[in-house]
Amino acid sequence: MRMEDLEPISDFEQDSFCVELMKRLNLQRGQNYLCDVTLVAREGKEFKAHRNVLTAASPFFAKLLQSDMKEREEGVIRFQEISESVMEDVLEFVYTGIVEISEENVKELVVAADYLLLVCLKTLSGRFLEQQLSISNCISTFYFAEKYQCEELVINSKKFIHDNFASVAEMEEFLNLEAKEVAMWISGDEICIADEEDVFKIMLNWVEQNKSERKAKFEELFRHVRLVLVSRDYLLDIVTNELVRENASCMRTLTEAIELVRCTSEDTLMQTPRRRLQTHAIVACGGKYTFCYLPEVDKWKRLADKLSENRSQCTQMVKFRDQLYTFPGNVKAERYDPTFNGWASLGMRVLTYPKLVAVVTCTGQIYAVHVHHKNKYPQNLPNSIVERYDVGLYQWKTIISSDKGCRDDSCVVVGGNCLCVFGGVAFANQTRTRF
Repeated sequence: MRMEDLEPISDFEQDSFCVELMKRLNLQRGQNYLCDVTLVAREGKEFKAHRNVLTAASPFFAKLLQSDMKEREEGVIRFQEISESVMEDVLEFVYTGIVEISEENVKELVVAADYLLLVCLKTLSGRFLEQQLSISNCISTFYFAEKYQCEELVINSKKFIHDNFASVAEMEEFLNLEAKEVAMWISGDEICIADEEDVFKIMLNWVEQNKSERKAKFEELFRHVRLVLVSRDYLLDIVTNELVRENASCMRTLTEAIELVRCTSEDTLMQTPRRRLQTHAIVACGGKYTFCYLPEVDKWKRLADKLSENRSQCTQMVKFRDQLYTFPGNVKAERYDPTFNGWASLGMRVLTYPKLVAVVTCTGQIYAVHVHHKNKYPQNLPNSIVERYDVGLYQWKTIISSDKGCRDDSCVVVGGNCLCVFGGVAFANQTRTRF
């Protein structure tokens, strides 16, 4: 019978054959049968092995046993870096592909696998360490993985630190880091925090652990706090502390930030926000009642009732600097504070007449757009008015008034640095004409 007439063996049969072959070779290793190389562990214990198996498994052995070095001639390789227990585990893995990993041997296996260029063993050991990640050991695990080039573990431990950064930063491992390492973590976009104030608290807490020595590093770390994302009150009341006041560079940076905060919005941020622990919500308001829909959990939640009730007119709502503002037309505007689940009256209102069409945010300011129909309301007012709210002075200011402009029920949207008005209804002799 010719070979080509035989049915080829399956992949499963091939794998089974390879497994059996390696088991037999491992038995031969234990019996010192046909072994032609000796590995000596740190404690002096000798392990017999086969050159062909070692060179096939590891580029380290392949290069060493094919070079002109004495190890090739003597057939003896000594390791001061590897203990006898780990050497046995390494050889078991090389011959069978199986290894028992525990908390006691996992890091030594990583070190040995890195030295011997056993990529699969290092990956398996790294995955074991990943399963053990916690907020108390993730920092040391990350730097260990980085040192021994465990690529998977570097990526996953860094993600774990980012996802739990506020808690991790309270741990001893983080508080014992060098300044350059703290700077590396707090400078990233990926750290998950409630707000930018957390970064300042984390940095300050690190300094306070050893203030006499770490005070000199305050300026270096302070520059990584994105001050334009911090509220003006927090900058004035909390950030302006002793360490800042004593440092001219920090004080100058803070002063510039306070000025920038007055005219910065999400559309014009000079610094990008961090990844936050946040839940998206859609807010609906009618009369005194306010509800929010949480898409992630498919639920509605009732928020605190507004201070005033307005059923006759449409309520305009805008998000401005991470807070919700409502403008009910003829009632004073209110601001919602999510921390306390409460509303506060701002003591400001837009004009009842002309009619309020829309309130929008643009270039870090709140704008109100109005229309006035002279045939319906005889006051001597222009057809269109645009007001801008001055956050510093807490008052509205008319910036545009014209007899040409938007119509009733117009659509107002923000495009770049411009307010764009589309469509609407014009009144002519009490007749509504749609555009």
